[in-house]
Amino acid sequence: MPLIGGGGSPNVAGGGNPAGTGNLLNYIGQHAYAYSGLVTVDNNITTVLAFNTESAMLDGKFIINYASNLNHDEDFLWQVKLNNEIIFQTVIEGAKVTEPPQYVPLIVPPFSKLEFLADNISDTDARTQAVLFTAVVY
Repeated sequence: MPLIGGGGSPNVAGGGNPAGTGNLLNYIGQHAYAYSGLVTVDNNITTVLAFNTESAMLDGKFIINYASNLNHDEDFLWQVKLNNEIIFQTVIEGAKVTEPPQYVPLIVPPFSKLEFLADNISDTDARTQAVLFTAVVY
């Protein structure tokens, strides 16, 4: 039986991909997640993960990973876009990927488009990258 909410709770069982896998936003109860899988990124801006939210606000966090063999030292520019506006940007330095990755907090309003993009800014070699987004649904 689907959860239909009550007391202001959203319908968190419905939606684009409830409790599924893949790089859509997946809902499980009051939680949501999306995982890009391994995506090959070269020196062109590449969408690693993108999804649209539904009628609930998401109190989330994301982690980006340099998922290639650690013997590479290319630098990757990462951007996060919310409704086509860049809201976060950083460079992951390949020579420093032995450092533990850090989660970045992110509040996502209802009915939004969230995109995670990467670009190898050091050279033309393709390397695998990944991103994981998790959130509490309100």
